[in-house]
Amino acid sequence: MATTQRKPMTFDIDGGSEPAPLPPAARKQSAAEPAIKRQHIGARVPQDKYRQLKAHAVLTGIPVQALVEKIIDQYLASLPKQDRA
Repeated sequence: MATTQRKPMTFDIDGGSEPAPLPPAARKQSAAEPAIKRQHIGARVPQDKYRQLKAHAVLTGIPVQALVEKIIDQYLASLPKQDRA
């Protein structure tokens, strides 16, 4: 049985052949910047909400991880000062 390679998933939203450039926040960290320790979190969210999040990430060119970090930062900033760690 012959195996065939799968094509990578693509999103052709505007018909352009060139991928959108990554925003500065999504580019790789430079050698001069200190490495940020990251903690893996597991969260189960409804599939429709994840699809909305993923679609927004694709349309804006921001990776889902960067988008989730931004959302967490906004949430933490909205807490009263006594609730912040």
